[in-house]
Amino acid sequence: MKQRDISDNFIKFCFLFLFFISTYILLYHISSFFLTKTAVSGGEINEGIIGIPISFNPFFTTNEAERNVSAIIYGGLIKKTGPNSFIKELALDFLTSEDKKTHTFVLKEDIVFHDREPIDSKDFIFTINRKREIDKKFDSKWSDVVVDTPSVKKIIIKSTRALSKEEIVEFASVKIIPEHIWQKIPINLATSYAGRDLYVGSGPFLYKSVKTTQEGVIKEVTLDSFDKYILGAPYLKNINFKFFQTKKELLKALQKNDVNSVVGVSPLDSTEILSLGEKKIISIPTNKIFGLFFNQGDGFLFSDSLLRSVFANIDIRDEIIENVLLGYATPIYEPDRLHTTELKDKKININFKDLNQTLDDFDWKISEGDFIREKNGEKLNITIAAPDIEEFQKILSITEESWRKIGASVLETKIPLHTDFSTYIKNNNNFDVLLWGY
Repeated sequence: MKQRDISDNFIKFCFLFLFFISTYILLYHISSFFLTKTAVSGGEINEGIIGIPISFNPFFTTNEAERNVSAIIYGGLIKKTGPNSFIKELALDFLTSEDKKTHTFVLKEDIVFHDREPIDSKDFIFTINRKREIDKKFDSKWSDVVVDTPSVKKIIIKSTRALSKEEIVEFASVKIIPEHIWQKIPINLATSYAGRDLYVGSGPFLYKSVKTTQEGVIKEVTLDSFDKYILGAPYLKNINFKFFQTKKELLKALQKNDVNSVVGVSPLDSTEILSLGEKKIISIPTNKIFGLFFNQGDGFLFSDSLLRSVFANIDIRDEIIENVLLGYATPIYEPDRLHTTELKDKKININFKDLNQTLDDFDWKISEGDFIREKNGEKLNITIAAPDIEEFQKILSITEESWRKIGASVLETKIPLHTDFSTYIKNNNNFDVLLWGY
């Protein structure tokens, strides 16, 4: 098969199908010290996270560890509280015009950064402009949006097109950075610069200290509660985030009580976690989407629309949700219904007899030797690239078993743990199907 530049072909990718919404990488908080029904101030949490952070720079977070810590250091005009909900954080109020092209935000009084400097509209427009300069994807996505700041308390977001609720929530929830600090940092250093003087936001917790190994690898960071947080000072005095390379190390730390809360474990770990005793699992829905993506580039198997149609009718969503995700997911069938929990029932009843007949009719014949279909000398050997993670491997096994029933074989390309999605897509074009979640 011809190998083409993945950047040319990626726009030709399509969904084979979408497996499930949210809750695959669930946000689990396992805690054993909910002792009273009335919250009181004070105390601390030692929280374990899989992943090693490099920095907590809001412009350049590469893994969940960095994103989780940055999320509570920095604040935005509004704050997402779920897939379809938000609250006003730094914004007092906002109005949307009838044509949905103009959105006006008014800032609250007495909002300050962690260094006690006041926050005004100049900080927001500086943040947006700096993010445009650094993040070309962001700049391209919001190329038709401009920001005006007629006063220190007013921010007007204008677009040449109507913005949906989801779009304006995404744009307005960008984490705001202080202009008086960041304006001193050159653009070429903005994504790599790290240091305590930089980690100044307006979120509920402020950066206090960090512990590293002799090699300089971050192993723990401590955040203190911010008493001037606009939504109210947190009850916790501080949070100690501890970082681990593997799930095994994380669960061992939980068993030894080195941490009393963990984030980022999967449903398959729930039985082991509960067996440790006096632990509680809390799941929070997120709008993460997981599925199989076909590479439709020239020279690849799934440039053939017939094959795409046949494989799209092998619906294994429910089997995956039941056996791999233990019910912590919702099947979806339409890309335009990703932001609702009221999903239509479009379950596809698999008829392997009909699918096999369709392939026979289009000259994909079963080989007597290995029972794999072939056409014009080309075998129906499908290469699937998937992360080297237990849950993905189980999904891959279910997929392989189902596809084998129509005479296809599956060859796996393992994607290393903690690989960035966009980086992998840019540098690899050696697969027919990509199993991924984002």
